[in-house]
Amino acid sequence: MSVSEQPMYLNVPERMRDSMMPPPPGFDPNAVTFLKSFVSQTYTGLTLDIMNPRPEDMSILDVAHHLARITRYGGAIRPEHYSVAEHSWIMAWFILNYWQELGITTPAKATVLAYEALMHDVGETWYGDIRAPLKKAFPEFKKCAKLTDEVAAIKWGFTIPTPKLIDQIDKRIVADEKKALLNPLANGNEWAQCDTEPLGVAIIGWSPTVAEHKWLDMYGTLAGRLFPDRLREEF
Repeated sequence: MSVSEQPMYLNVPERMRDSMMPPPPGFDPNAVTFLKSFVSQTYTGLTLDIMNPRPEDMSILDVAHHLARITRYGGAIRPEHYSVAEHSWIMAWFILNYWQELGITTPAKATVLAYEALMHDVGETWYGDIRAPLKKAFPEFKKCAKLTDEVAAIKWGFTIPTPKLIDQIDKRIVADEKKALLNPLANGNEWAQCDTEPLGVAIIGWSPTVAEHKWLDMYGTLAGRLFPDRLREEF
């Protein structure tokens, strides 16, 4: 048997083989059933099951706190920190300041779309910023994430699926982020380069505390215009 034909666990040092032994006879990975429940605790002490999410288990304080501490690009960034909260805040800010250039017809519509931008990654509060290849590899997880997104959208009044303009801005900001945050790949691959037009925004890398406060402040501004009664109940 050639080296390439050997089972994977034979190609590693002996001291590591205990953790990489082959599965027992009769093991069928296709027979493994998906989890029926996945409950996690949040910052405020709530618990949410992404297999059965309920709006009463969701808090805007958890959203701000968690998103401010979830790092984009799986942590593969040069700055100390760059969060999902900062990413969403920048998108909302860009819409509020450049709505005419984006073809938005009124300030009122700009407020609605800025709110959509701020909230478009809210579901990651409970299931994290899962990298795209993993989402594709686990379609069952993707279904659960979509369900959590839909419940959050009902609770806070944003749109699922995300409006087309928000998707476009989300793709454009990736060009800014990759230039500011990522190192070139060692193998020479140009993955970090984008063929989309960047927004031209500054990527700072706020601390989690700053990101949390700024996200909540933007939420208060936008939700205060759109849902003033609900905002009073939340705070």
